[in-house]
Amino acid sequence: MQSVSSWNRPLTLRQAQLICLCALALHVLPLILADAMYLDDVWRAQTAIGHWSGEGRLLTQWLHAGLGFSGGAINLFPLPLLLVLPVVAYALARLAQHYFIEPRPSDLLVVLPLWYSPFFLQNLSYQYDGPAMALGVSAMILAITVGPRRLLAGAALIACGLGFYQVTLNLFVGLCCIEAVRGLLRGDELTKVLGAAGRRLLQALSGGVLYLLLALPWMSGQRLALLAFDSAWPGEVLRRLGVVFEHVALLFTPGNVMLGIGLVLLALLGGLRAARSSLRERGAVVLLIRGLGLGLAVLVLLVMTSGIMLVFADFSHGARTLMGFACVLVLLFLLARLGLGEASPDRALILCLPLLSMLSLAYANGRVLEAQKTQTAAIAQYIGQDILSHRELDKAQRFYVLDAHQSEGWLPAASGTLDHVPVLAFIRNSNFVLLPEMMTQVGLGQFYINVHTNRSPPPAWQIDTLAGAALAPIVDNRLYRIYLVGDEGYVVTKPQRRPWTLP
Repeated sequence: MQSVSSWNRPLTLRQAQLICLCALALHVLPLILADAMYLDDVWRAQTAIGHWSGEGRLLTQWLHAGLGFSGGAINLFPLPLLLVLPVVAYALARLAQHYFIEPRPSDLLVVLPLWYSPFFLQNLSYQYDGPAMALGVSAMILAITVGPRRLLAGAALIACGLGFYQVTLNLFVGLCCIEAVRGLLRGDELTKVLGAAGRRLLQALSGGVLYLLLALPWMSGQRLALLAFDSAWPGEVLRRLGVVFEHVALLFTPGNVMLGIGLVLLALLGGLRAARSSLRERGAVVLLIRGLGLGLAVLVLLVMTSGIMLVFADFSHGARTLMGFACVLVLLFLLARLGLGEASPDRALILCLPLLSMLSLAYANGRVLEAQKTQTAAIAQYIGQDILSHRELDKAQRFYVLDAHQSEGWLPAASGTLDHVPVLAFIRNSNFVLLPEMMTQVGLGQFYINVHTNRSPPPAWQIDTLAGAALAPIVDNRLYRIYLVGDEGYVVTKPQRRPWTLP
Protein backbone atom coordinates (compact mmCIF):
# COMPACT_ATOMS: atom_id res chain seq x y z
CA MET A 1 0.00 0.00 0.00
CA GLN A 2 1.31 3.42 -1.00
CA SER A 3 2.28 5.53 2.00
CA VAL A 4 1.24 9.13 2.48
CA SER A 5 4.82 10.40 2.17
CA SER A 6 5.23 8.83 -1.28
CA TRP A 7 3.04 11.50 -2.80
CA ASN A 8 3.86 14.31 -0.35
CA ARG A 9 6.97 15.31 -2.28
CA PRO A 10 8.33 18.71 -3.38
CA LEU A 11 6.34 20.22 -6.22
CA THR A 12 7.16 22.36 -9.22
CA LEU A 13 5.32 25.63 -9.62
CA ARG A 14 3.08 24.12 -12.31
CA GLN A 15 2.19 21.14 -10.13
CA ALA A 16 1.41 23.38 -7.16
CA GLN A 17 -0.77 25.54 -9.40
CA LEU A 18 -2.71 22.50 -10.62
CA ILE A 19 -3.41 21.29 -7.07
CA CYS A 20 -4.52 24.79 -6.00
CA LEU A 21 -6.76 24.99 -9.06
CA CYS A 22 -8.49 21.73 -8.07
CA ALA A 23 -9.00 23.04 -4.53
CA LEU A 24 -10.47 26.32 -5.82
CA ALA A 25 -12.78 24.53 -8.26
CA LEU A 26 -14.08 22.33 -5.43
CA HIS A 27 -14.80 25.46 -3.37
CA VAL A 28 -16.72 27.41 -6.08
CA LEU A 29 -18.74 24.42 -7.30
CA PRO A 30 -21.73 25.12 -4.99
CA LEU A 31 -21.87 28.74 -6.20
CA ILE A 32 -21.96 27.61 -9.82
CA LEU A 33 -24.61 24.98 -9.10
CA ALA A 34 -26.78 27.48 -7.20
CA ASP A 35 -26.50 30.06 -10.03
CA ALA A 36 -28.13 32.65 -7.77
CA MET A 37 -27.80 36.36 -8.50
CA TYR A 38 -26.82 38.23 -5.35
CA LEU A 39 -28.08 41.75 -4.51
CA ASP A 40 -26.50 44.13 -7.09
CA ASP A 41 -26.26 41.33 -9.63
CA VAL A 42 -29.99 41.56 -10.33
CA TRP A 43 -30.12 45.18 -11.52
CA ARG A 44 -26.76 44.87 -13.26
CA ALA A 45 -28.02 41.88 -15.24
CA GLN A 46 -31.16 43.85 -16.13
CA THR A 47 -29.43 47.06 -17.20
CA ALA A 48 -26.07 45.63 -18.35
CA ILE A 49 -24.47 48.68 -16.72
CA GLY A 50 -21.82 48.33 -14.03
CA HIS A 51 -21.24 51.79 -12.49
CA TRP A 52 -17.92 50.55 -11.08
CA SER A 53 -15.81 53.45 -12.32
CA GLY A 54 -17.56 55.85 -9.95
CA GLU A 55 -16.56 53.53 -7.11
CA GLY A 56 -12.91 53.71 -8.12
CA ARG A 57 -12.95 50.18 -9.54
CA LEU A 58 -11.98 51.05 -13.07
CA LEU A 59 -10.41 47.66 -13.84
CA THR A 60 -13.64 45.91 -12.87
CA GLN A 61 -15.46 48.09 -15.41
CA TRP A 62 -12.93 47.21 -18.09
CA LEU A 63 -12.97 43.51 -17.17
CA HIS A 64 -16.69 43.05 -17.82
CA ALA A 65 -16.74 45.35 -20.83
CA GLY A 66 -13.87 43.38 -22.36
CA LEU A 67 -15.19 39.90 -21.58
CA GLY A 68 -18.60 40.78 -23.01
CA PHE A 69 -17.10 42.27 -26.23
CA SER A 70 -19.93 44.79 -26.00
CA GLY A 71 -18.80 47.76 -23.92
CA GLY A 72 -21.53 46.98 -21.40
CA ALA A 73 -21.73 44.65 -18.43
CA ILE A 74 -23.70 41.67 -19.67
CA ASN A 75 -24.13 38.68 -17.38
CA LEU A 76 -21.66 35.97 -18.38
CA PHE A 77 -21.59 33.94 -15.17
CA PRO A 78 -19.85 31.56 -14.59
CA LEU A 79 -17.39 32.32 -17.41
CA PRO A 80 -15.54 35.19 -15.62
CA LEU A 81 -15.14 33.08 -12.48
CA LEU A 82 -13.83 30.09 -14.43
CA LEU A 83 -11.31 32.26 -16.27
CA VAL A 84 -10.08 33.81 -13.02
CA LEU A 85 -9.46 30.54 -11.16
CA PRO A 86 -6.15 29.66 -12.93
CA VAL A 87 -4.82 33.16 -12.13
CA VAL A 88 -5.68 32.77 -8.43
CA ALA A 89 -4.21 29.26 -8.40
CA TYR A 90 -0.96 30.61 -9.85
CA ALA A 91 -0.81 33.36 -7.21
CA LEU A 92 -1.37 30.86 -4.39
CA ALA A 93 1.27 28.51 -5.80
CA ARG A 94 3.74 31.41 -5.99
CA LEU A 95 2.99 32.32 -2.36
CA ALA A 96 3.52 28.71 -1.25
CA GLN A 97 6.84 28.72 -3.10
CA HIS A 98 7.69 32.02 -1.41
CA TYR A 99 7.08 30.49 2.03
CA PHE A 100 8.52 26.99 1.51
CA ILE A 101 10.89 27.25 -1.52
CA GLU A 102 9.94 23.70 -2.58
CA PRO A 103 6.38 23.29 -1.29
CA ARG A 104 4.83 19.89 -0.77
CA PRO A 105 1.10 19.22 -1.26
CA SER A 106 0.65 19.47 2.51
CA ASP A 107 2.34 22.91 2.47
CA LEU A 108 -0.29 24.21 0.05
CA LEU A 109 -2.83 23.90 2.87
CA VAL A 110 -1.20 26.94 4.48
CA VAL A 111 -2.10 29.34 1.65
CA LEU A 112 -5.59 28.05 0.78
CA PRO A 113 -7.32 30.09 3.55
CA LEU A 114 -6.73 33.17 1.40
CA TRP A 115 -9.55 31.78 -0.75
CA TYR A 116 -11.33 29.47 1.70
CA SER A 117 -11.81 32.24 4.30
CA PRO A 118 -15.49 32.08 5.38
CA PHE A 119 -16.11 35.80 4.88
CA PHE A 120 -14.80 35.66 1.31
CA LEU A 121 -17.91 33.63 0.48
CA GLN A 122 -19.88 36.87 0.32
CA ASN A 123 -17.42 38.33 -2.18
CA LEU A 124 -17.69 35.23 -4.33
CA SER A 125 -21.49 35.25 -4.11
CA TYR A 126 -21.55 38.28 -6.43
CA GLN A 127 -21.67 36.98 -9.98
CA TYR A 128 -20.34 40.29 -11.33
CA ASP A 129 -18.04 41.53 -8.58
CA GLY A 130 -16.73 38.17 -7.33
CA PRO A 131 -14.32 37.43 -10.21
CA ALA A 132 -12.97 40.99 -10.14
CA MET A 133 -12.39 40.81 -6.37
CA ALA A 134 -10.59 37.50 -6.89
CA LEU A 135 -8.27 39.17 -9.43
CA GLY A 136 -7.61 41.88 -6.85
CA VAL A 137 -6.66 39.21 -4.32
CA SER A 138 -4.31 37.61 -6.87
CA ALA A 139 -2.62 40.94 -7.59
CA MET A 140 -1.95 41.57 -3.89
CA ILE A 141 -0.55 38.06 -3.37
CA LEU A 142 1.76 38.44 -6.36
CA ALA A 143 2.88 41.84 -5.06
CA ILE A 144 4.19 40.04 -1.97
CA THR A 145 5.96 37.35 -3.95
CA VAL A 146 7.88 39.72 -6.26
CA GLY A 147 9.84 41.01 -3.27
CA PRO A 148 10.14 44.48 -1.80
CA ARG A 149 13.17 45.44 -3.93
CA ARG A 150 11.20 45.21 -7.20
CA LEU A 151 9.42 48.47 -6.45
CA LEU A 152 7.89 49.18 -9.84
CA ALA A 153 6.47 45.67 -10.35
CA GLY A 154 5.08 45.57 -6.82
CA ALA A 155 3.54 49.05 -7.13
CA ALA A 156 1.88 48.13 -10.43
CA LEU A 157 0.38 44.97 -8.91
CA ILE A 158 -0.91 46.89 -5.89
CA ALA A 159 -2.47 49.50 -8.18
CA CYS A 160 -4.14 46.68 -10.13
CA GLY A 161 -5.49 45.12 -6.94
CA LEU A 162 -6.93 48.47 -5.84
CA GLY A 163 -8.42 48.98 -9.31
CA PHE A 164 -10.37 45.77 -8.92
CA TYR A 165 -11.38 46.25 -5.26
CA GLN A 166 -9.85 48.71 -2.82
CA VAL A 167 -10.35 46.51 0.25
CA THR A 168 -7.77 44.06 -1.12
CA LEU A 169 -5.17 46.46 0.33
CA ASN A 170 -5.99 44.84 3.69
CA LEU A 171 -4.65 41.57 2.30
CA PHE A 172 -1.37 43.14 1.24
CA VAL A 173 -0.81 44.75 4.64
CA GLY A 174 -1.78 41.51 6.38
CA LEU A 175 0.67 39.50 4.28
CA CYS A 176 3.35 42.09 5.09
CA CYS A 177 2.66 41.49 8.79
CA ILE A 178 3.14 37.77 8.22
CA GLU A 179 6.47 38.55 6.54
CA ALA A 180 7.54 40.53 9.62
CA VAL A 181 6.51 37.70 11.96
CA ARG A 182 8.45 35.16 9.89
CA GLY A 183 11.55 37.34 9.88
CA LEU A 184 11.45 37.95 13.62
CA LEU A 185 10.89 34.27 14.41
CA ARG A 186 13.70 33.23 12.04
CA GLY A 187 16.04 35.45 13.97
CA ASP A 188 16.74 37.89 11.11
CA GLU A 189 18.65 40.99 12.10
CA LEU A 190 16.36 43.81 13.24
CA THR A 191 17.81 46.12 10.62
CA LYS A 192 16.88 43.58 7.93
CA VAL A 193 13.32 43.27 9.23
CA LEU A 194 12.89 47.04 9.47
CA GLY A 195 14.41 47.55 6.03
CA ALA A 196 12.03 45.02 4.48
CA ALA A 197 9.08 46.69 6.24
CA GLY A 198 10.16 50.10 4.96
CA ARG A 199 10.45 48.85 1.39
CA ARG A 200 7.00 47.24 1.66
CA LEU A 201 5.60 50.56 2.89
CA LEU A 202 7.19 52.37 -0.03
CA GLN A 203 5.78 49.71 -2.35
CA ALA A 204 2.26 50.24 -0.96
CA LEU A 205 2.52 54.04 -1.14
CA SER A 206 3.78 53.92 -4.72
CA GLY A 207 0.96 51.58 -5.70
CA GLY A 208 -1.60 53.80 -3.97
CA VAL A 209 -0.36 56.93 -5.76
CA LEU A 210 -0.38 55.14 -9.11
CA TYR A 211 -3.92 53.92 -8.46
CA LEU A 212 -5.17 57.39 -7.50
CA LEU A 213 -3.67 58.94 -10.60
CA LEU A 214 -5.64 56.50 -12.75
CA ALA A 215 -8.91 56.21 -10.81
CA LEU A 216 -9.38 59.59 -9.13
CA PRO A 217 -10.94 61.37 -12.15
CA TRP A 218 -13.85 58.91 -12.11
CA MET A 219 -14.36 58.46 -8.37
CA SER A 220 -17.34 59.95 -6.53
CA GLY A 221 -16.75 62.12 -3.47
CA GLN A 222 -18.59 59.63 -1.28
CA ARG A 223 -15.83 57.05 -1.89
CA LEU A 224 -13.16 59.48 -0.71
CA ALA A 225 -14.79 60.85 2.45
CA LEU A 226 -12.82 59.95 5.59
CA LEU A 227 -13.93 59.72 9.19
CA ALA A 228 -13.52 63.11 10.87
CA PHE A 229 -10.21 63.18 12.73
CA ASP A 230 -11.29 64.74 16.01
CA SER A 231 -11.60 63.82 19.69
CA ALA A 232 -14.26 61.23 18.87
CA TRP A 233 -12.08 59.47 16.28
CA PRO A 234 -10.37 56.91 18.58
CA GLY A 235 -13.64 55.93 20.24
CA GLU A 236 -15.40 55.51 16.91
CA VAL A 237 -12.60 53.35 15.51
CA LEU A 238 -12.69 51.17 18.63
CA ARG A 239 -16.47 50.87 18.32
CA ARG A 240 -16.09 49.76 14.72
CA LEU A 241 -13.45 47.23 15.72
CA GLY A 242 -15.86 45.86 18.30
CA VAL A 243 -18.50 45.39 15.60
CA VAL A 244 -15.98 43.61 13.39
CA PHE A 245 -14.90 41.16 16.10
CA GLU A 246 -18.54 40.47 17.00
CA HIS A 247 -19.00 39.33 13.42
CA VAL A 248 -15.85 37.22 13.56
CA ALA A 249 -17.20 35.56 16.71
CA LEU A 250 -20.17 34.31 14.64
CA LEU A 251 -17.80 31.74 13.11
CA PHE A 252 -17.65 29.71 16.29
CA THR A 253 -20.31 27.10 16.92
CA PRO A 254 -20.43 24.16 19.35
CA GLY A 255 -19.36 21.97 16.45
CA ASN A 256 -16.14 23.78 15.55
CA VAL A 257 -14.99 25.62 18.68
CA MET A 258 -12.63 22.81 19.70
CA LEU A 259 -11.21 22.78 16.17
CA GLY A 260 -10.50 26.50 16.45
CA ILE A 261 -8.90 26.13 19.88
CA GLY A 262 -6.72 23.28 18.59
CA LEU A 263 -5.55 25.39 15.66
CA VAL A 264 -4.63 28.29 17.94
CA LEU A 265 -2.74 25.99 20.32
CA LEU A 266 -0.80 24.45 17.45
CA ALA A 267 0.03 27.94 16.18
CA LEU A 268 1.30 28.96 19.63
CA LEU A 269 3.41 25.81 19.78
CA GLY A 270 4.86 26.56 16.36
CA GLY A 271 5.65 30.14 17.33
CA LEU A 272 7.39 29.06 20.52
CA ARG A 273 9.34 26.35 18.70
CA ALA A 274 10.55 28.77 16.04
CA ALA A 275 11.41 31.47 18.58
CA ARG A 276 13.31 29.04 20.83
CA SER A 277 15.47 27.66 18.04
CA SER A 278 16.34 31.02 16.46
CA LEU A 279 16.60 33.30 19.50
CA ARG A 280 18.34 31.00 21.99
CA GLU A 281 21.53 33.04 22.21
CA ARG A 282 20.05 36.56 22.08
CA GLY A 283 20.33 39.09 24.89
CA ALA A 284 17.39 40.18 27.05
CA VAL A 285 17.10 43.58 25.36
CA VAL A 286 17.06 42.08 21.89
CA LEU A 287 14.45 39.53 22.95
CA LEU A 288 12.30 42.31 24.40
CA ILE A 289 12.50 44.34 21.19
CA ARG A 290 11.67 41.28 19.10
CA GLY A 291 8.76 40.46 21.38
CA LEU A 292 7.40 43.97 21.00
CA GLY A 293 7.86 43.71 17.24
CA LEU A 294 5.96 40.43 17.13
CA GLY A 295 3.17 41.88 19.24
CA LEU A 296 2.91 44.94 17.01
CA ALA A 297 2.84 42.85 13.83
CA VAL A 298 0.09 40.60 15.19
CA LEU A 299 -1.91 43.61 16.42
CA VAL A 300 -1.76 45.28 13.00
CA LEU A 301 -2.73 41.97 11.40
CA LEU A 302 -5.84 41.73 13.61
CA VAL A 303 -6.80 45.35 12.90
CA MET A 304 -6.49 44.68 9.16
CA THR A 305 -9.39 42.24 9.41
CA SER A 306 -11.44 45.31 8.49
CA GLY A 307 -8.47 47.56 7.87
CA ILE A 308 -8.99 50.62 5.71
CA MET A 309 -12.77 50.48 6.18
CA LEU A 310 -12.24 51.68 9.77
CA VAL A 311 -11.18 55.18 8.67
CA PHE A 312 -13.77 55.92 6.00
CA ALA A 313 -16.82 58.01 6.80
CA ASP A 314 -19.10 55.37 5.30
CA PHE A 315 -18.38 52.33 7.46
CA SER A 316 -19.41 49.22 5.55
CA HIS A 317 -19.03 46.20 7.80
CA GLY A 318 -20.39 43.50 5.54
CA ALA A 319 -18.64 40.15 5.29
CA ARG A 320 -17.13 41.16 1.94
CA THR A 321 -15.03 43.86 3.66
CA LEU A 322 -13.43 41.42 6.13
CA MET A 323 -10.90 40.18 3.60
CA GLY A 324 -8.03 40.72 6.04
CA PHE A 325 -9.29 37.86 8.19
CA ALA A 326 -7.86 35.49 5.58
CA CYS A 327 -4.35 36.66 6.58
CA VAL A 328 -5.09 35.84 10.23
CA LEU A 329 -5.95 32.30 9.12
CA VAL A 330 -2.80 32.05 7.00
CA LEU A 331 -0.63 33.07 9.96
CA LEU A 332 -2.35 30.50 12.18
CA PHE A 333 -1.88 27.79 9.55
CA LEU A 334 1.73 28.78 8.96
CA LEU A 335 2.62 28.69 12.66
CA ALA A 336 0.63 25.46 13.13
CA ARG A 337 2.67 23.99 10.27
CA LEU A 338 5.82 24.84 12.25
CA GLY A 339 4.26 23.41 15.38
CA LEU A 340 3.69 20.08 13.65
CA GLY A 341 7.41 19.86 12.91
CA GLU A 342 9.52 19.72 9.78
CA ALA A 343 10.80 16.19 10.37
CA SER A 344 7.49 14.63 9.36
CA PRO A 345 5.74 16.92 6.86
CA ASP A 346 2.84 14.48 6.55
CA ARG A 347 1.61 15.67 9.94
CA ALA A 348 0.57 18.88 8.22
CA LEU A 349 -2.37 16.97 6.75
CA ILE A 350 -4.13 17.63 10.04
CA LEU A 351 -4.67 21.14 8.66
CA CYS A 352 -7.17 19.55 6.28
CA LEU A 353 -9.68 19.53 9.16
CA PRO A 354 -10.13 23.32 9.49
CA LEU A 355 -10.06 23.62 5.70
CA LEU A 356 -12.77 20.96 5.48
CA SER A 357 -14.91 22.99 7.89
CA MET A 358 -14.52 26.02 5.61
CA LEU A 359 -15.36 23.91 2.57
CA SER A 360 -18.52 22.56 4.23
CA LEU A 361 -19.50 26.16 4.99
CA ALA A 362 -19.15 26.99 1.29
CA TYR A 363 -21.51 24.16 0.36
CA ALA A 364 -24.00 25.17 3.06
CA ASN A 365 -23.87 28.71 1.70
CA GLY A 366 -24.62 27.38 -1.76
CA ARG A 367 -27.74 25.63 -0.47
CA VAL A 368 -28.86 28.83 1.30
CA LEU A 369 -28.41 30.85 -1.90
CA GLU A 370 -30.46 28.32 -3.82
CA ALA A 371 -33.24 28.47 -1.20
CA GLN A 372 -33.20 32.27 -1.42
CA LYS A 373 -33.40 32.13 -5.21
CA THR A 374 -36.35 29.76 -5.11
CA GLN A 375 -38.21 31.87 -2.54
CA THR A 376 -37.78 35.20 -4.34
CA ALA A 377 -38.76 33.62 -7.66
CA ALA A 378 -41.95 32.26 -6.09
CA ILE A 379 -42.87 35.63 -4.55
CA ALA A 380 -42.25 37.38 -7.85
CA GLN A 381 -44.62 34.87 -9.47
CA TYR A 382 -47.27 35.54 -6.81
CA ILE A 383 -47.07 39.31 -7.33
CA GLY A 384 -47.06 38.98 -11.11
CA GLN A 385 -50.12 36.75 -11.02
CA ASP A 386 -51.98 39.20 -8.76
CA ILE A 387 -51.13 42.17 -10.98
CA LEU A 388 -52.28 40.38 -14.12
CA SER A 389 -55.45 38.98 -12.55
CA HIS A 390 -56.81 42.30 -11.17
CA ARG A 391 -58.12 44.53 -13.95
CA GLU A 392 -57.87 47.65 -11.78
CA LEU A 393 -54.09 47.37 -11.85
CA ASP A 394 -54.07 47.68 -15.66
CA LYS A 395 -54.22 51.44 -15.07
CA ALA A 396 -50.82 51.47 -13.37
CA GLN A 397 -48.09 52.85 -15.62
CA ARG A 398 -45.33 52.02 -13.13
CA PHE A 399 -44.83 50.09 -9.93
CA TYR A 400 -42.71 50.51 -6.83
CA VAL A 401 -41.75 47.92 -4.23
CA LEU A 402 -41.78 49.34 -0.69
CA ASP A 403 -39.98 46.63 1.22
CA ALA A 404 -40.45 46.25 4.96
CA HIS A 405 -37.14 45.63 6.72
CA GLN A 406 -36.74 41.93 7.55
CA SER A 407 -34.29 42.17 10.44
CA GLU A 408 -34.09 38.38 10.89
CA GLY A 409 -33.57 37.58 7.23
CA TRP A 410 -36.79 35.69 6.51
CA LEU A 411 -35.97 32.38 4.78
CA PRO A 412 -38.08 29.47 6.11
CA ALA A 413 -36.43 26.87 3.85
CA ALA A 414 -33.03 27.43 5.52
CA SER A 415 -34.14 28.38 9.03
CA GLY A 416 -32.47 25.38 10.66
CA THR A 417 -29.17 25.95 8.85
CA LEU A 418 -29.12 29.65 9.75
CA ASP A 419 -29.84 28.84 13.40
CA HIS A 420 -27.00 26.34 13.65
CA VAL A 421 -24.49 28.38 11.60
CA PRO A 422 -25.12 32.06 12.46
CA VAL A 423 -22.30 33.32 10.27
CA LEU A 424 -24.28 32.22 7.20
CA ALA A 425 -26.96 34.80 8.00
CA PHE A 426 -24.23 37.46 8.13
CA ILE A 427 -22.77 36.26 4.83
CA ARG A 428 -26.23 36.08 3.25
CA ASN A 429 -27.00 39.68 4.30
CA SER A 430 -30.61 39.61 3.12
CA ASN A 431 -33.14 41.77 4.95
CA PHE A 432 -35.72 42.02 2.17
CA VAL A 433 -38.59 39.98 0.79
CA LEU A 434 -38.16 41.02 -2.82
CA LEU A 435 -36.05 43.44 -4.85
CA PRO A 436 -38.06 45.35 -7.48
CA GLU A 437 -35.65 44.46 -10.27
CA MET A 438 -36.53 40.79 -9.71
CA MET A 439 -39.93 41.39 -11.29
CA THR A 440 -38.39 41.49 -14.77
CA GLN A 441 -37.77 37.76 -14.34
CA VAL A 442 -41.54 37.19 -14.56
CA GLY A 443 -41.92 39.56 -17.52
CA LEU A 444 -43.03 42.73 -15.69
CA GLY A 445 -40.68 45.58 -16.56
CA GLN A 446 -42.78 48.43 -15.12
CA PHE A 447 -41.00 48.29 -11.75
CA TYR A 448 -38.58 51.06 -10.84
CA ILE A 449 -35.33 49.69 -9.58
CA ASN A 450 -32.56 50.88 -7.24
CA VAL A 451 -33.02 54.65 -6.89
CA HIS A 452 -29.44 55.62 -5.98
CA THR A 453 -27.71 53.53 -8.60
CA ASN A 454 -29.99 54.05 -11.57
CA ARG A 455 -31.48 57.47 -10.81
CA SER A 456 -35.04 56.17 -10.80
CA PRO A 457 -37.51 58.77 -9.50
CA PRO A 458 -38.29 58.27 -5.81
CA PRO A 459 -41.78 57.00 -4.95
CA ALA A 460 -44.34 59.67 -4.04
CA TRP A 461 -45.69 57.48 -1.23
CA GLN A 462 -43.98 55.51 1.53
CA ILE A 463 -45.21 52.65 3.71
CA ASP A 464 -46.28 54.91 6.58
CA THR A 465 -48.06 57.44 4.38
CA LEU A 466 -49.95 54.74 2.54
CA ALA A 467 -51.10 53.24 5.84
CA GLY A 468 -52.07 56.67 7.20
CA ALA A 469 -54.10 57.58 4.10
CA ALA A 470 -56.51 54.72 4.81
CA LEU A 471 -56.34 53.54 1.20
CA ALA A 472 -57.94 50.20 0.44
CA PRO A 473 -55.42 47.77 -1.07
CA ILE A 474 -56.30 45.99 -4.29
CA VAL A 475 -54.53 42.87 -2.97
CA ASP A 476 -53.95 41.99 0.67
CA ASN A 477 -52.42 38.65 1.66
CA ARG A 478 -49.94 37.26 4.17
CA LEU A 479 -46.85 38.47 2.30
CA TYR A 480 -47.74 41.83 0.77
CA ARG A 481 -50.34 44.44 -0.15
CA ILE A 482 -50.76 46.09 -3.55
CA TYR A 483 -52.14 49.64 -3.74
CA LEU A 484 -53.14 51.75 -6.72
CA VAL A 485 -52.67 55.52 -6.36
CA GLY A 486 -53.44 57.34 -9.58
CA ASP A 487 -51.35 55.65 -12.26
CA GLU A 488 -48.80 54.28 -9.78
CA GLY A 489 -48.87 50.85 -8.20
CA TYR A 490 -47.24 50.12 -4.84
CA VAL A 491 -46.29 46.65 -3.66
CA VAL A 492 -45.80 46.85 0.11
CA THR A 493 -44.22 43.77 1.64
CA LYS A 494 -45.09 42.73 5.18
CA PRO A 495 -42.60 41.92 7.96
CA GLN A 496 -42.29 38.18 8.51
CA ARG A 497 -41.65 37.25 12.12
CA ARG A 498 -40.71 34.00 13.77
CA PRO A 499 -41.65 31.22 13.95
CA TRP A 500 -41.15 30.82 10.21
CA THR A 501 -42.02 27.13 10.36
CA LEU A 502 -44.01 24.90 12.67
CA PRO A 503 -42.49 24.59 16.18
